[in-house]
Amino acid sequence: MNKEKQTMNAEQKLPKDAANERIVESQEESEEDDEITFVLFVDGRIVSWAKTLLYSNLKEIHTICKEKRKGYGRKLLSHIEKNAKAQGVATMKTCFDDPCSVESSGFFKNMGYRVNPVVKKL
Repeated sequence: MNKEKQTMNAEQKLPKDAANERIVESQEESEEDDEITFVLFVDGRIVSWAKTLLYSNLKEIHTICKEKRKGYGRKLLSHIEKNAKAQGVATMKTCFDDPCSVESSGFFKNMGYRVNPVVKKL
């Protein structure tokens, strides 16, 4: 009975317009057997997705344009990092950052990544 009350109280604290969010993880056969896909659904729609290699190498992460700046990319990357840590990964790497994209660089910096710009001395 106490569990039911706790659940009801937790549900009552949610705002009425709270989105129904879930993250689905899948590992499909691909050229790279260790590729894992993560998809964030909100109210049944895909809003963000990412691919990793062995949890420790983020190959790509995307959020659909009209859903950007709502925290979905942060939520998905945090989920991936949590799973990586549970798998014993100590360092998450990515080569996805586009040094020409302020948005991409800002996202990774805000998530605590060290971003090295691509520079060539002439």
